Amino acid sequence: MKHTLRIGILTPYLNGNALKRADEEHVQKYKAQDIRTSLADFVEDQGGIFQKSSSPNIILDMRTKDEQNKIFDVLQQSDLAVVSCTSEAERDTSIFSQTGLFMARCSVFYGHHSTYTGLTPDQSGHAFDLPKDVSIVLSFLTDPMIGNALISRKYGSICEAVENLNSNISQPVIITPYLKSACRISYKKQQKNMSETIQWYSQSCKLHKSMKAFENVMQRDPLFAEIVKGTLSEKFNDE
Repeated sequence: MKHTLRIGILTPYLNGNALKRADEEHVQKYKAQDIRTSLADFVEDQGGIFQKSSSPNIILDMRTKDEQNKIFDVLQQSDLAVVSCTSEAERDTSIFSQTGLFMARCSVFYGHHSTYTGLTPDQSGHAFDLPKDVSIVLSFLTDPMIGNALISRKYGSICEAVENLNSNISQPVIITPYLKSACRISYKKQQKNMSETIQWYSQSCKLHKSMKAFENVMQRDPLFAEIVKGTLSEKFNDE
């Protein structure tokens, strides 16, 4: 059994990147924070990767998403990814969540649908909906019972662990119906699915010359995006 929970924090509103780029009004409006200021129990063993010795051991991967290969590397290695809720992030979540990767939304839309796309967290492939509060997010990410449950990928154990945490925090971590779908996929199968999806995504980006160009195509043609999502879902569920 795995003894390490690896978490990719891919939202700039948690990993501090938004604080570097945004003005004060933007920071306040979207509640940009830097979770790194709260990692006293963690050791940074290489740039952007923080580790905590516990049961299970926890790795927080906050490497920059400015480079395509790095974000793919983070996704491939993670058991859980914490993401933002821009329209681009929601679209990518709807694709990569089909692999079985647990994905948590951390957004000002907490508890509601996205005003960008009109989608609920469940509809866009998020298994969890987190309040935009660093202390609560960190409690969720470092809770031993939740960590071991996520590693086991057992739906009942995860729900029980989250319910236990929720009894001790001011705003609950919301489990979406999508969690049950993700739990049906084994860890080994999830890893295989992710490798294939990254390979497909990389090839699509090359075809369109860059990740940004491919994302623009997805943005302009929602039907194409839905076909992509449906094709991946059908492939992974049929194997």
